[in-house]
Amino acid sequence: MTEGSVTMESMESSYIQTSTAPHDAKHPVNTCWGKFVSGLKTIYSWVSSLVGLLFLLVVYTVIGAFIFRAVEAPHEKLEKKNIIVERKEMIEALVNITKAAHGLNESEMTKDVAERLTNYELTIYDAYKNGITTISTEHKWNIWTALFYCGTIYTTIGYGHISPATDLGRVLTIIYAVIGIPLALIALADLGRKFTVGLKFVYAFVRQVYYWKCCNRVRTRHRLDITDAAAGTKVANGTEVRPGVKVYFGYEISTEFNIPIFVVAFIILLYLFLGAGMYTLWEDWTYLEAIYFVFISISTIGFGDVIPAHPKFFLLSSVYVFIGLSLISMSINVAIEFFNQQIGKAKVNLEKASGRAREKAVEKIHDVNRTLTKARDRMHDIGKKRSFEELEKDSPERQFHNGHNGHKTKHKDSPKGDNHKDSPNGDNHKDIPRGDNPVT
Repeated sequence: MTEGSVTMESMESSYIQTSTAPHDAKHPVNTCWGKFVSGLKTIYSWVSSLVGLLFLLVVYTVIGAFIFRAVEAPHEKLEKKNIIVERKEMIEALVNITKAAHGLNESEMTKDVAERLTNYELTIYDAYKNGITTISTEHKWNIWTALFYCGTIYTTIGYGHISPATDLGRVLTIIYAVIGIPLALIALADLGRKFTVGLKFVYAFVRQVYYWKCCNRVRTRHRLDITDAAAGTKVANGTEVRPGVKVYFGYEISTEFNIPIFVVAFIILLYLFLGAGMYTLWEDWTYLEAIYFVFISISTIGFGDVIPAHPKFFLLSSVYVFIGLSLISMSINVAIEFFNQQIGKAKVNLEKASGRAREKAVEKIHDVNRTLTKARDRMHDIGKKRSFEELEKDSPERQFHNGHNGHKTKHKDSPKGDNHKDSPNGDNHKDIPRGDNPVT
């Protein structure tokens, strides 16, 4: 073709380049949309990490505390204001009754005072029904108690000593719990997994030190100098080298909850006793009351009969309870993994036992079949032998032979001159065919 002509190959290549160009530039990074998508991916990767989840939970708690305080605090102030007003009126009435006591008799004075006290009692009772559980000089819905209330919602502890009294506060509590409980459960599960990895790392490090001191060497299955063969650099922490196995400081650590269950039980008990000692320093509690509160809290029972009285320790108390809940989450996962392993072992043993029983049953069946076959063959031989004997007995030659021998015996034994009238058949020898007469 000429130089100015267009070939089919050039047309196809130009068409392919034109059609694929928009596809390759679907989300260019330098555009606003591309930057927005890239930013969302970065935010999501950070929020989905443990640090991001804990930060998000802290922000969620602070926002919820301000919202609940803004909703419930005015209602609390109004109810306590009614109590204060009723108390002032009662005091004034008692003063007036005292001043006019010389003009009243005792029964009228007693009746008036009792009526005033009854009205004051009803006012207090109405305030209690509306959620007022503290004296008029104390405020239940401050920032610390509101934070504590938010923590009891998404951890599902629910002590019950503080609760919303307004309809709006109750609706917001439902919405807050629907969002906060899954968020807290995800954070607890992730934190429990991190605790599992940390315990395994400590266990591997202790084993390495032990073997180094005892054997003056490091066992390679506990300490690994993992490097990237292509780049020649060490693998970064958190890199997954195999499914379910990540590298931390040169150690291969499994992320599964396969820690010995007695180790987890020991850690939880130690955590409980140490926390109880900490609460005895903060609160006016006995050691038994402190242990009771810690157990009720980290087990999410939350009766609410023993409550911290110093909100200034709220931050430390919340951190302690949250870590305890993560340990409980880890222990539950470890228990599930332990029982799954035991069930798997039981299934394997059951399959082996059933296989051995099946093999024995098959052997027994084969033995019985062999015995039956031998018995059948023997019965068949006996049957054939009996059939042959019966055939020989019923044959004419056999009958004639037996009859001939019988006549000889009777002629030999019969007295002289007797005929054969007494023969078993009752026949004489007149009917005997010729040549068969025994008389010689």
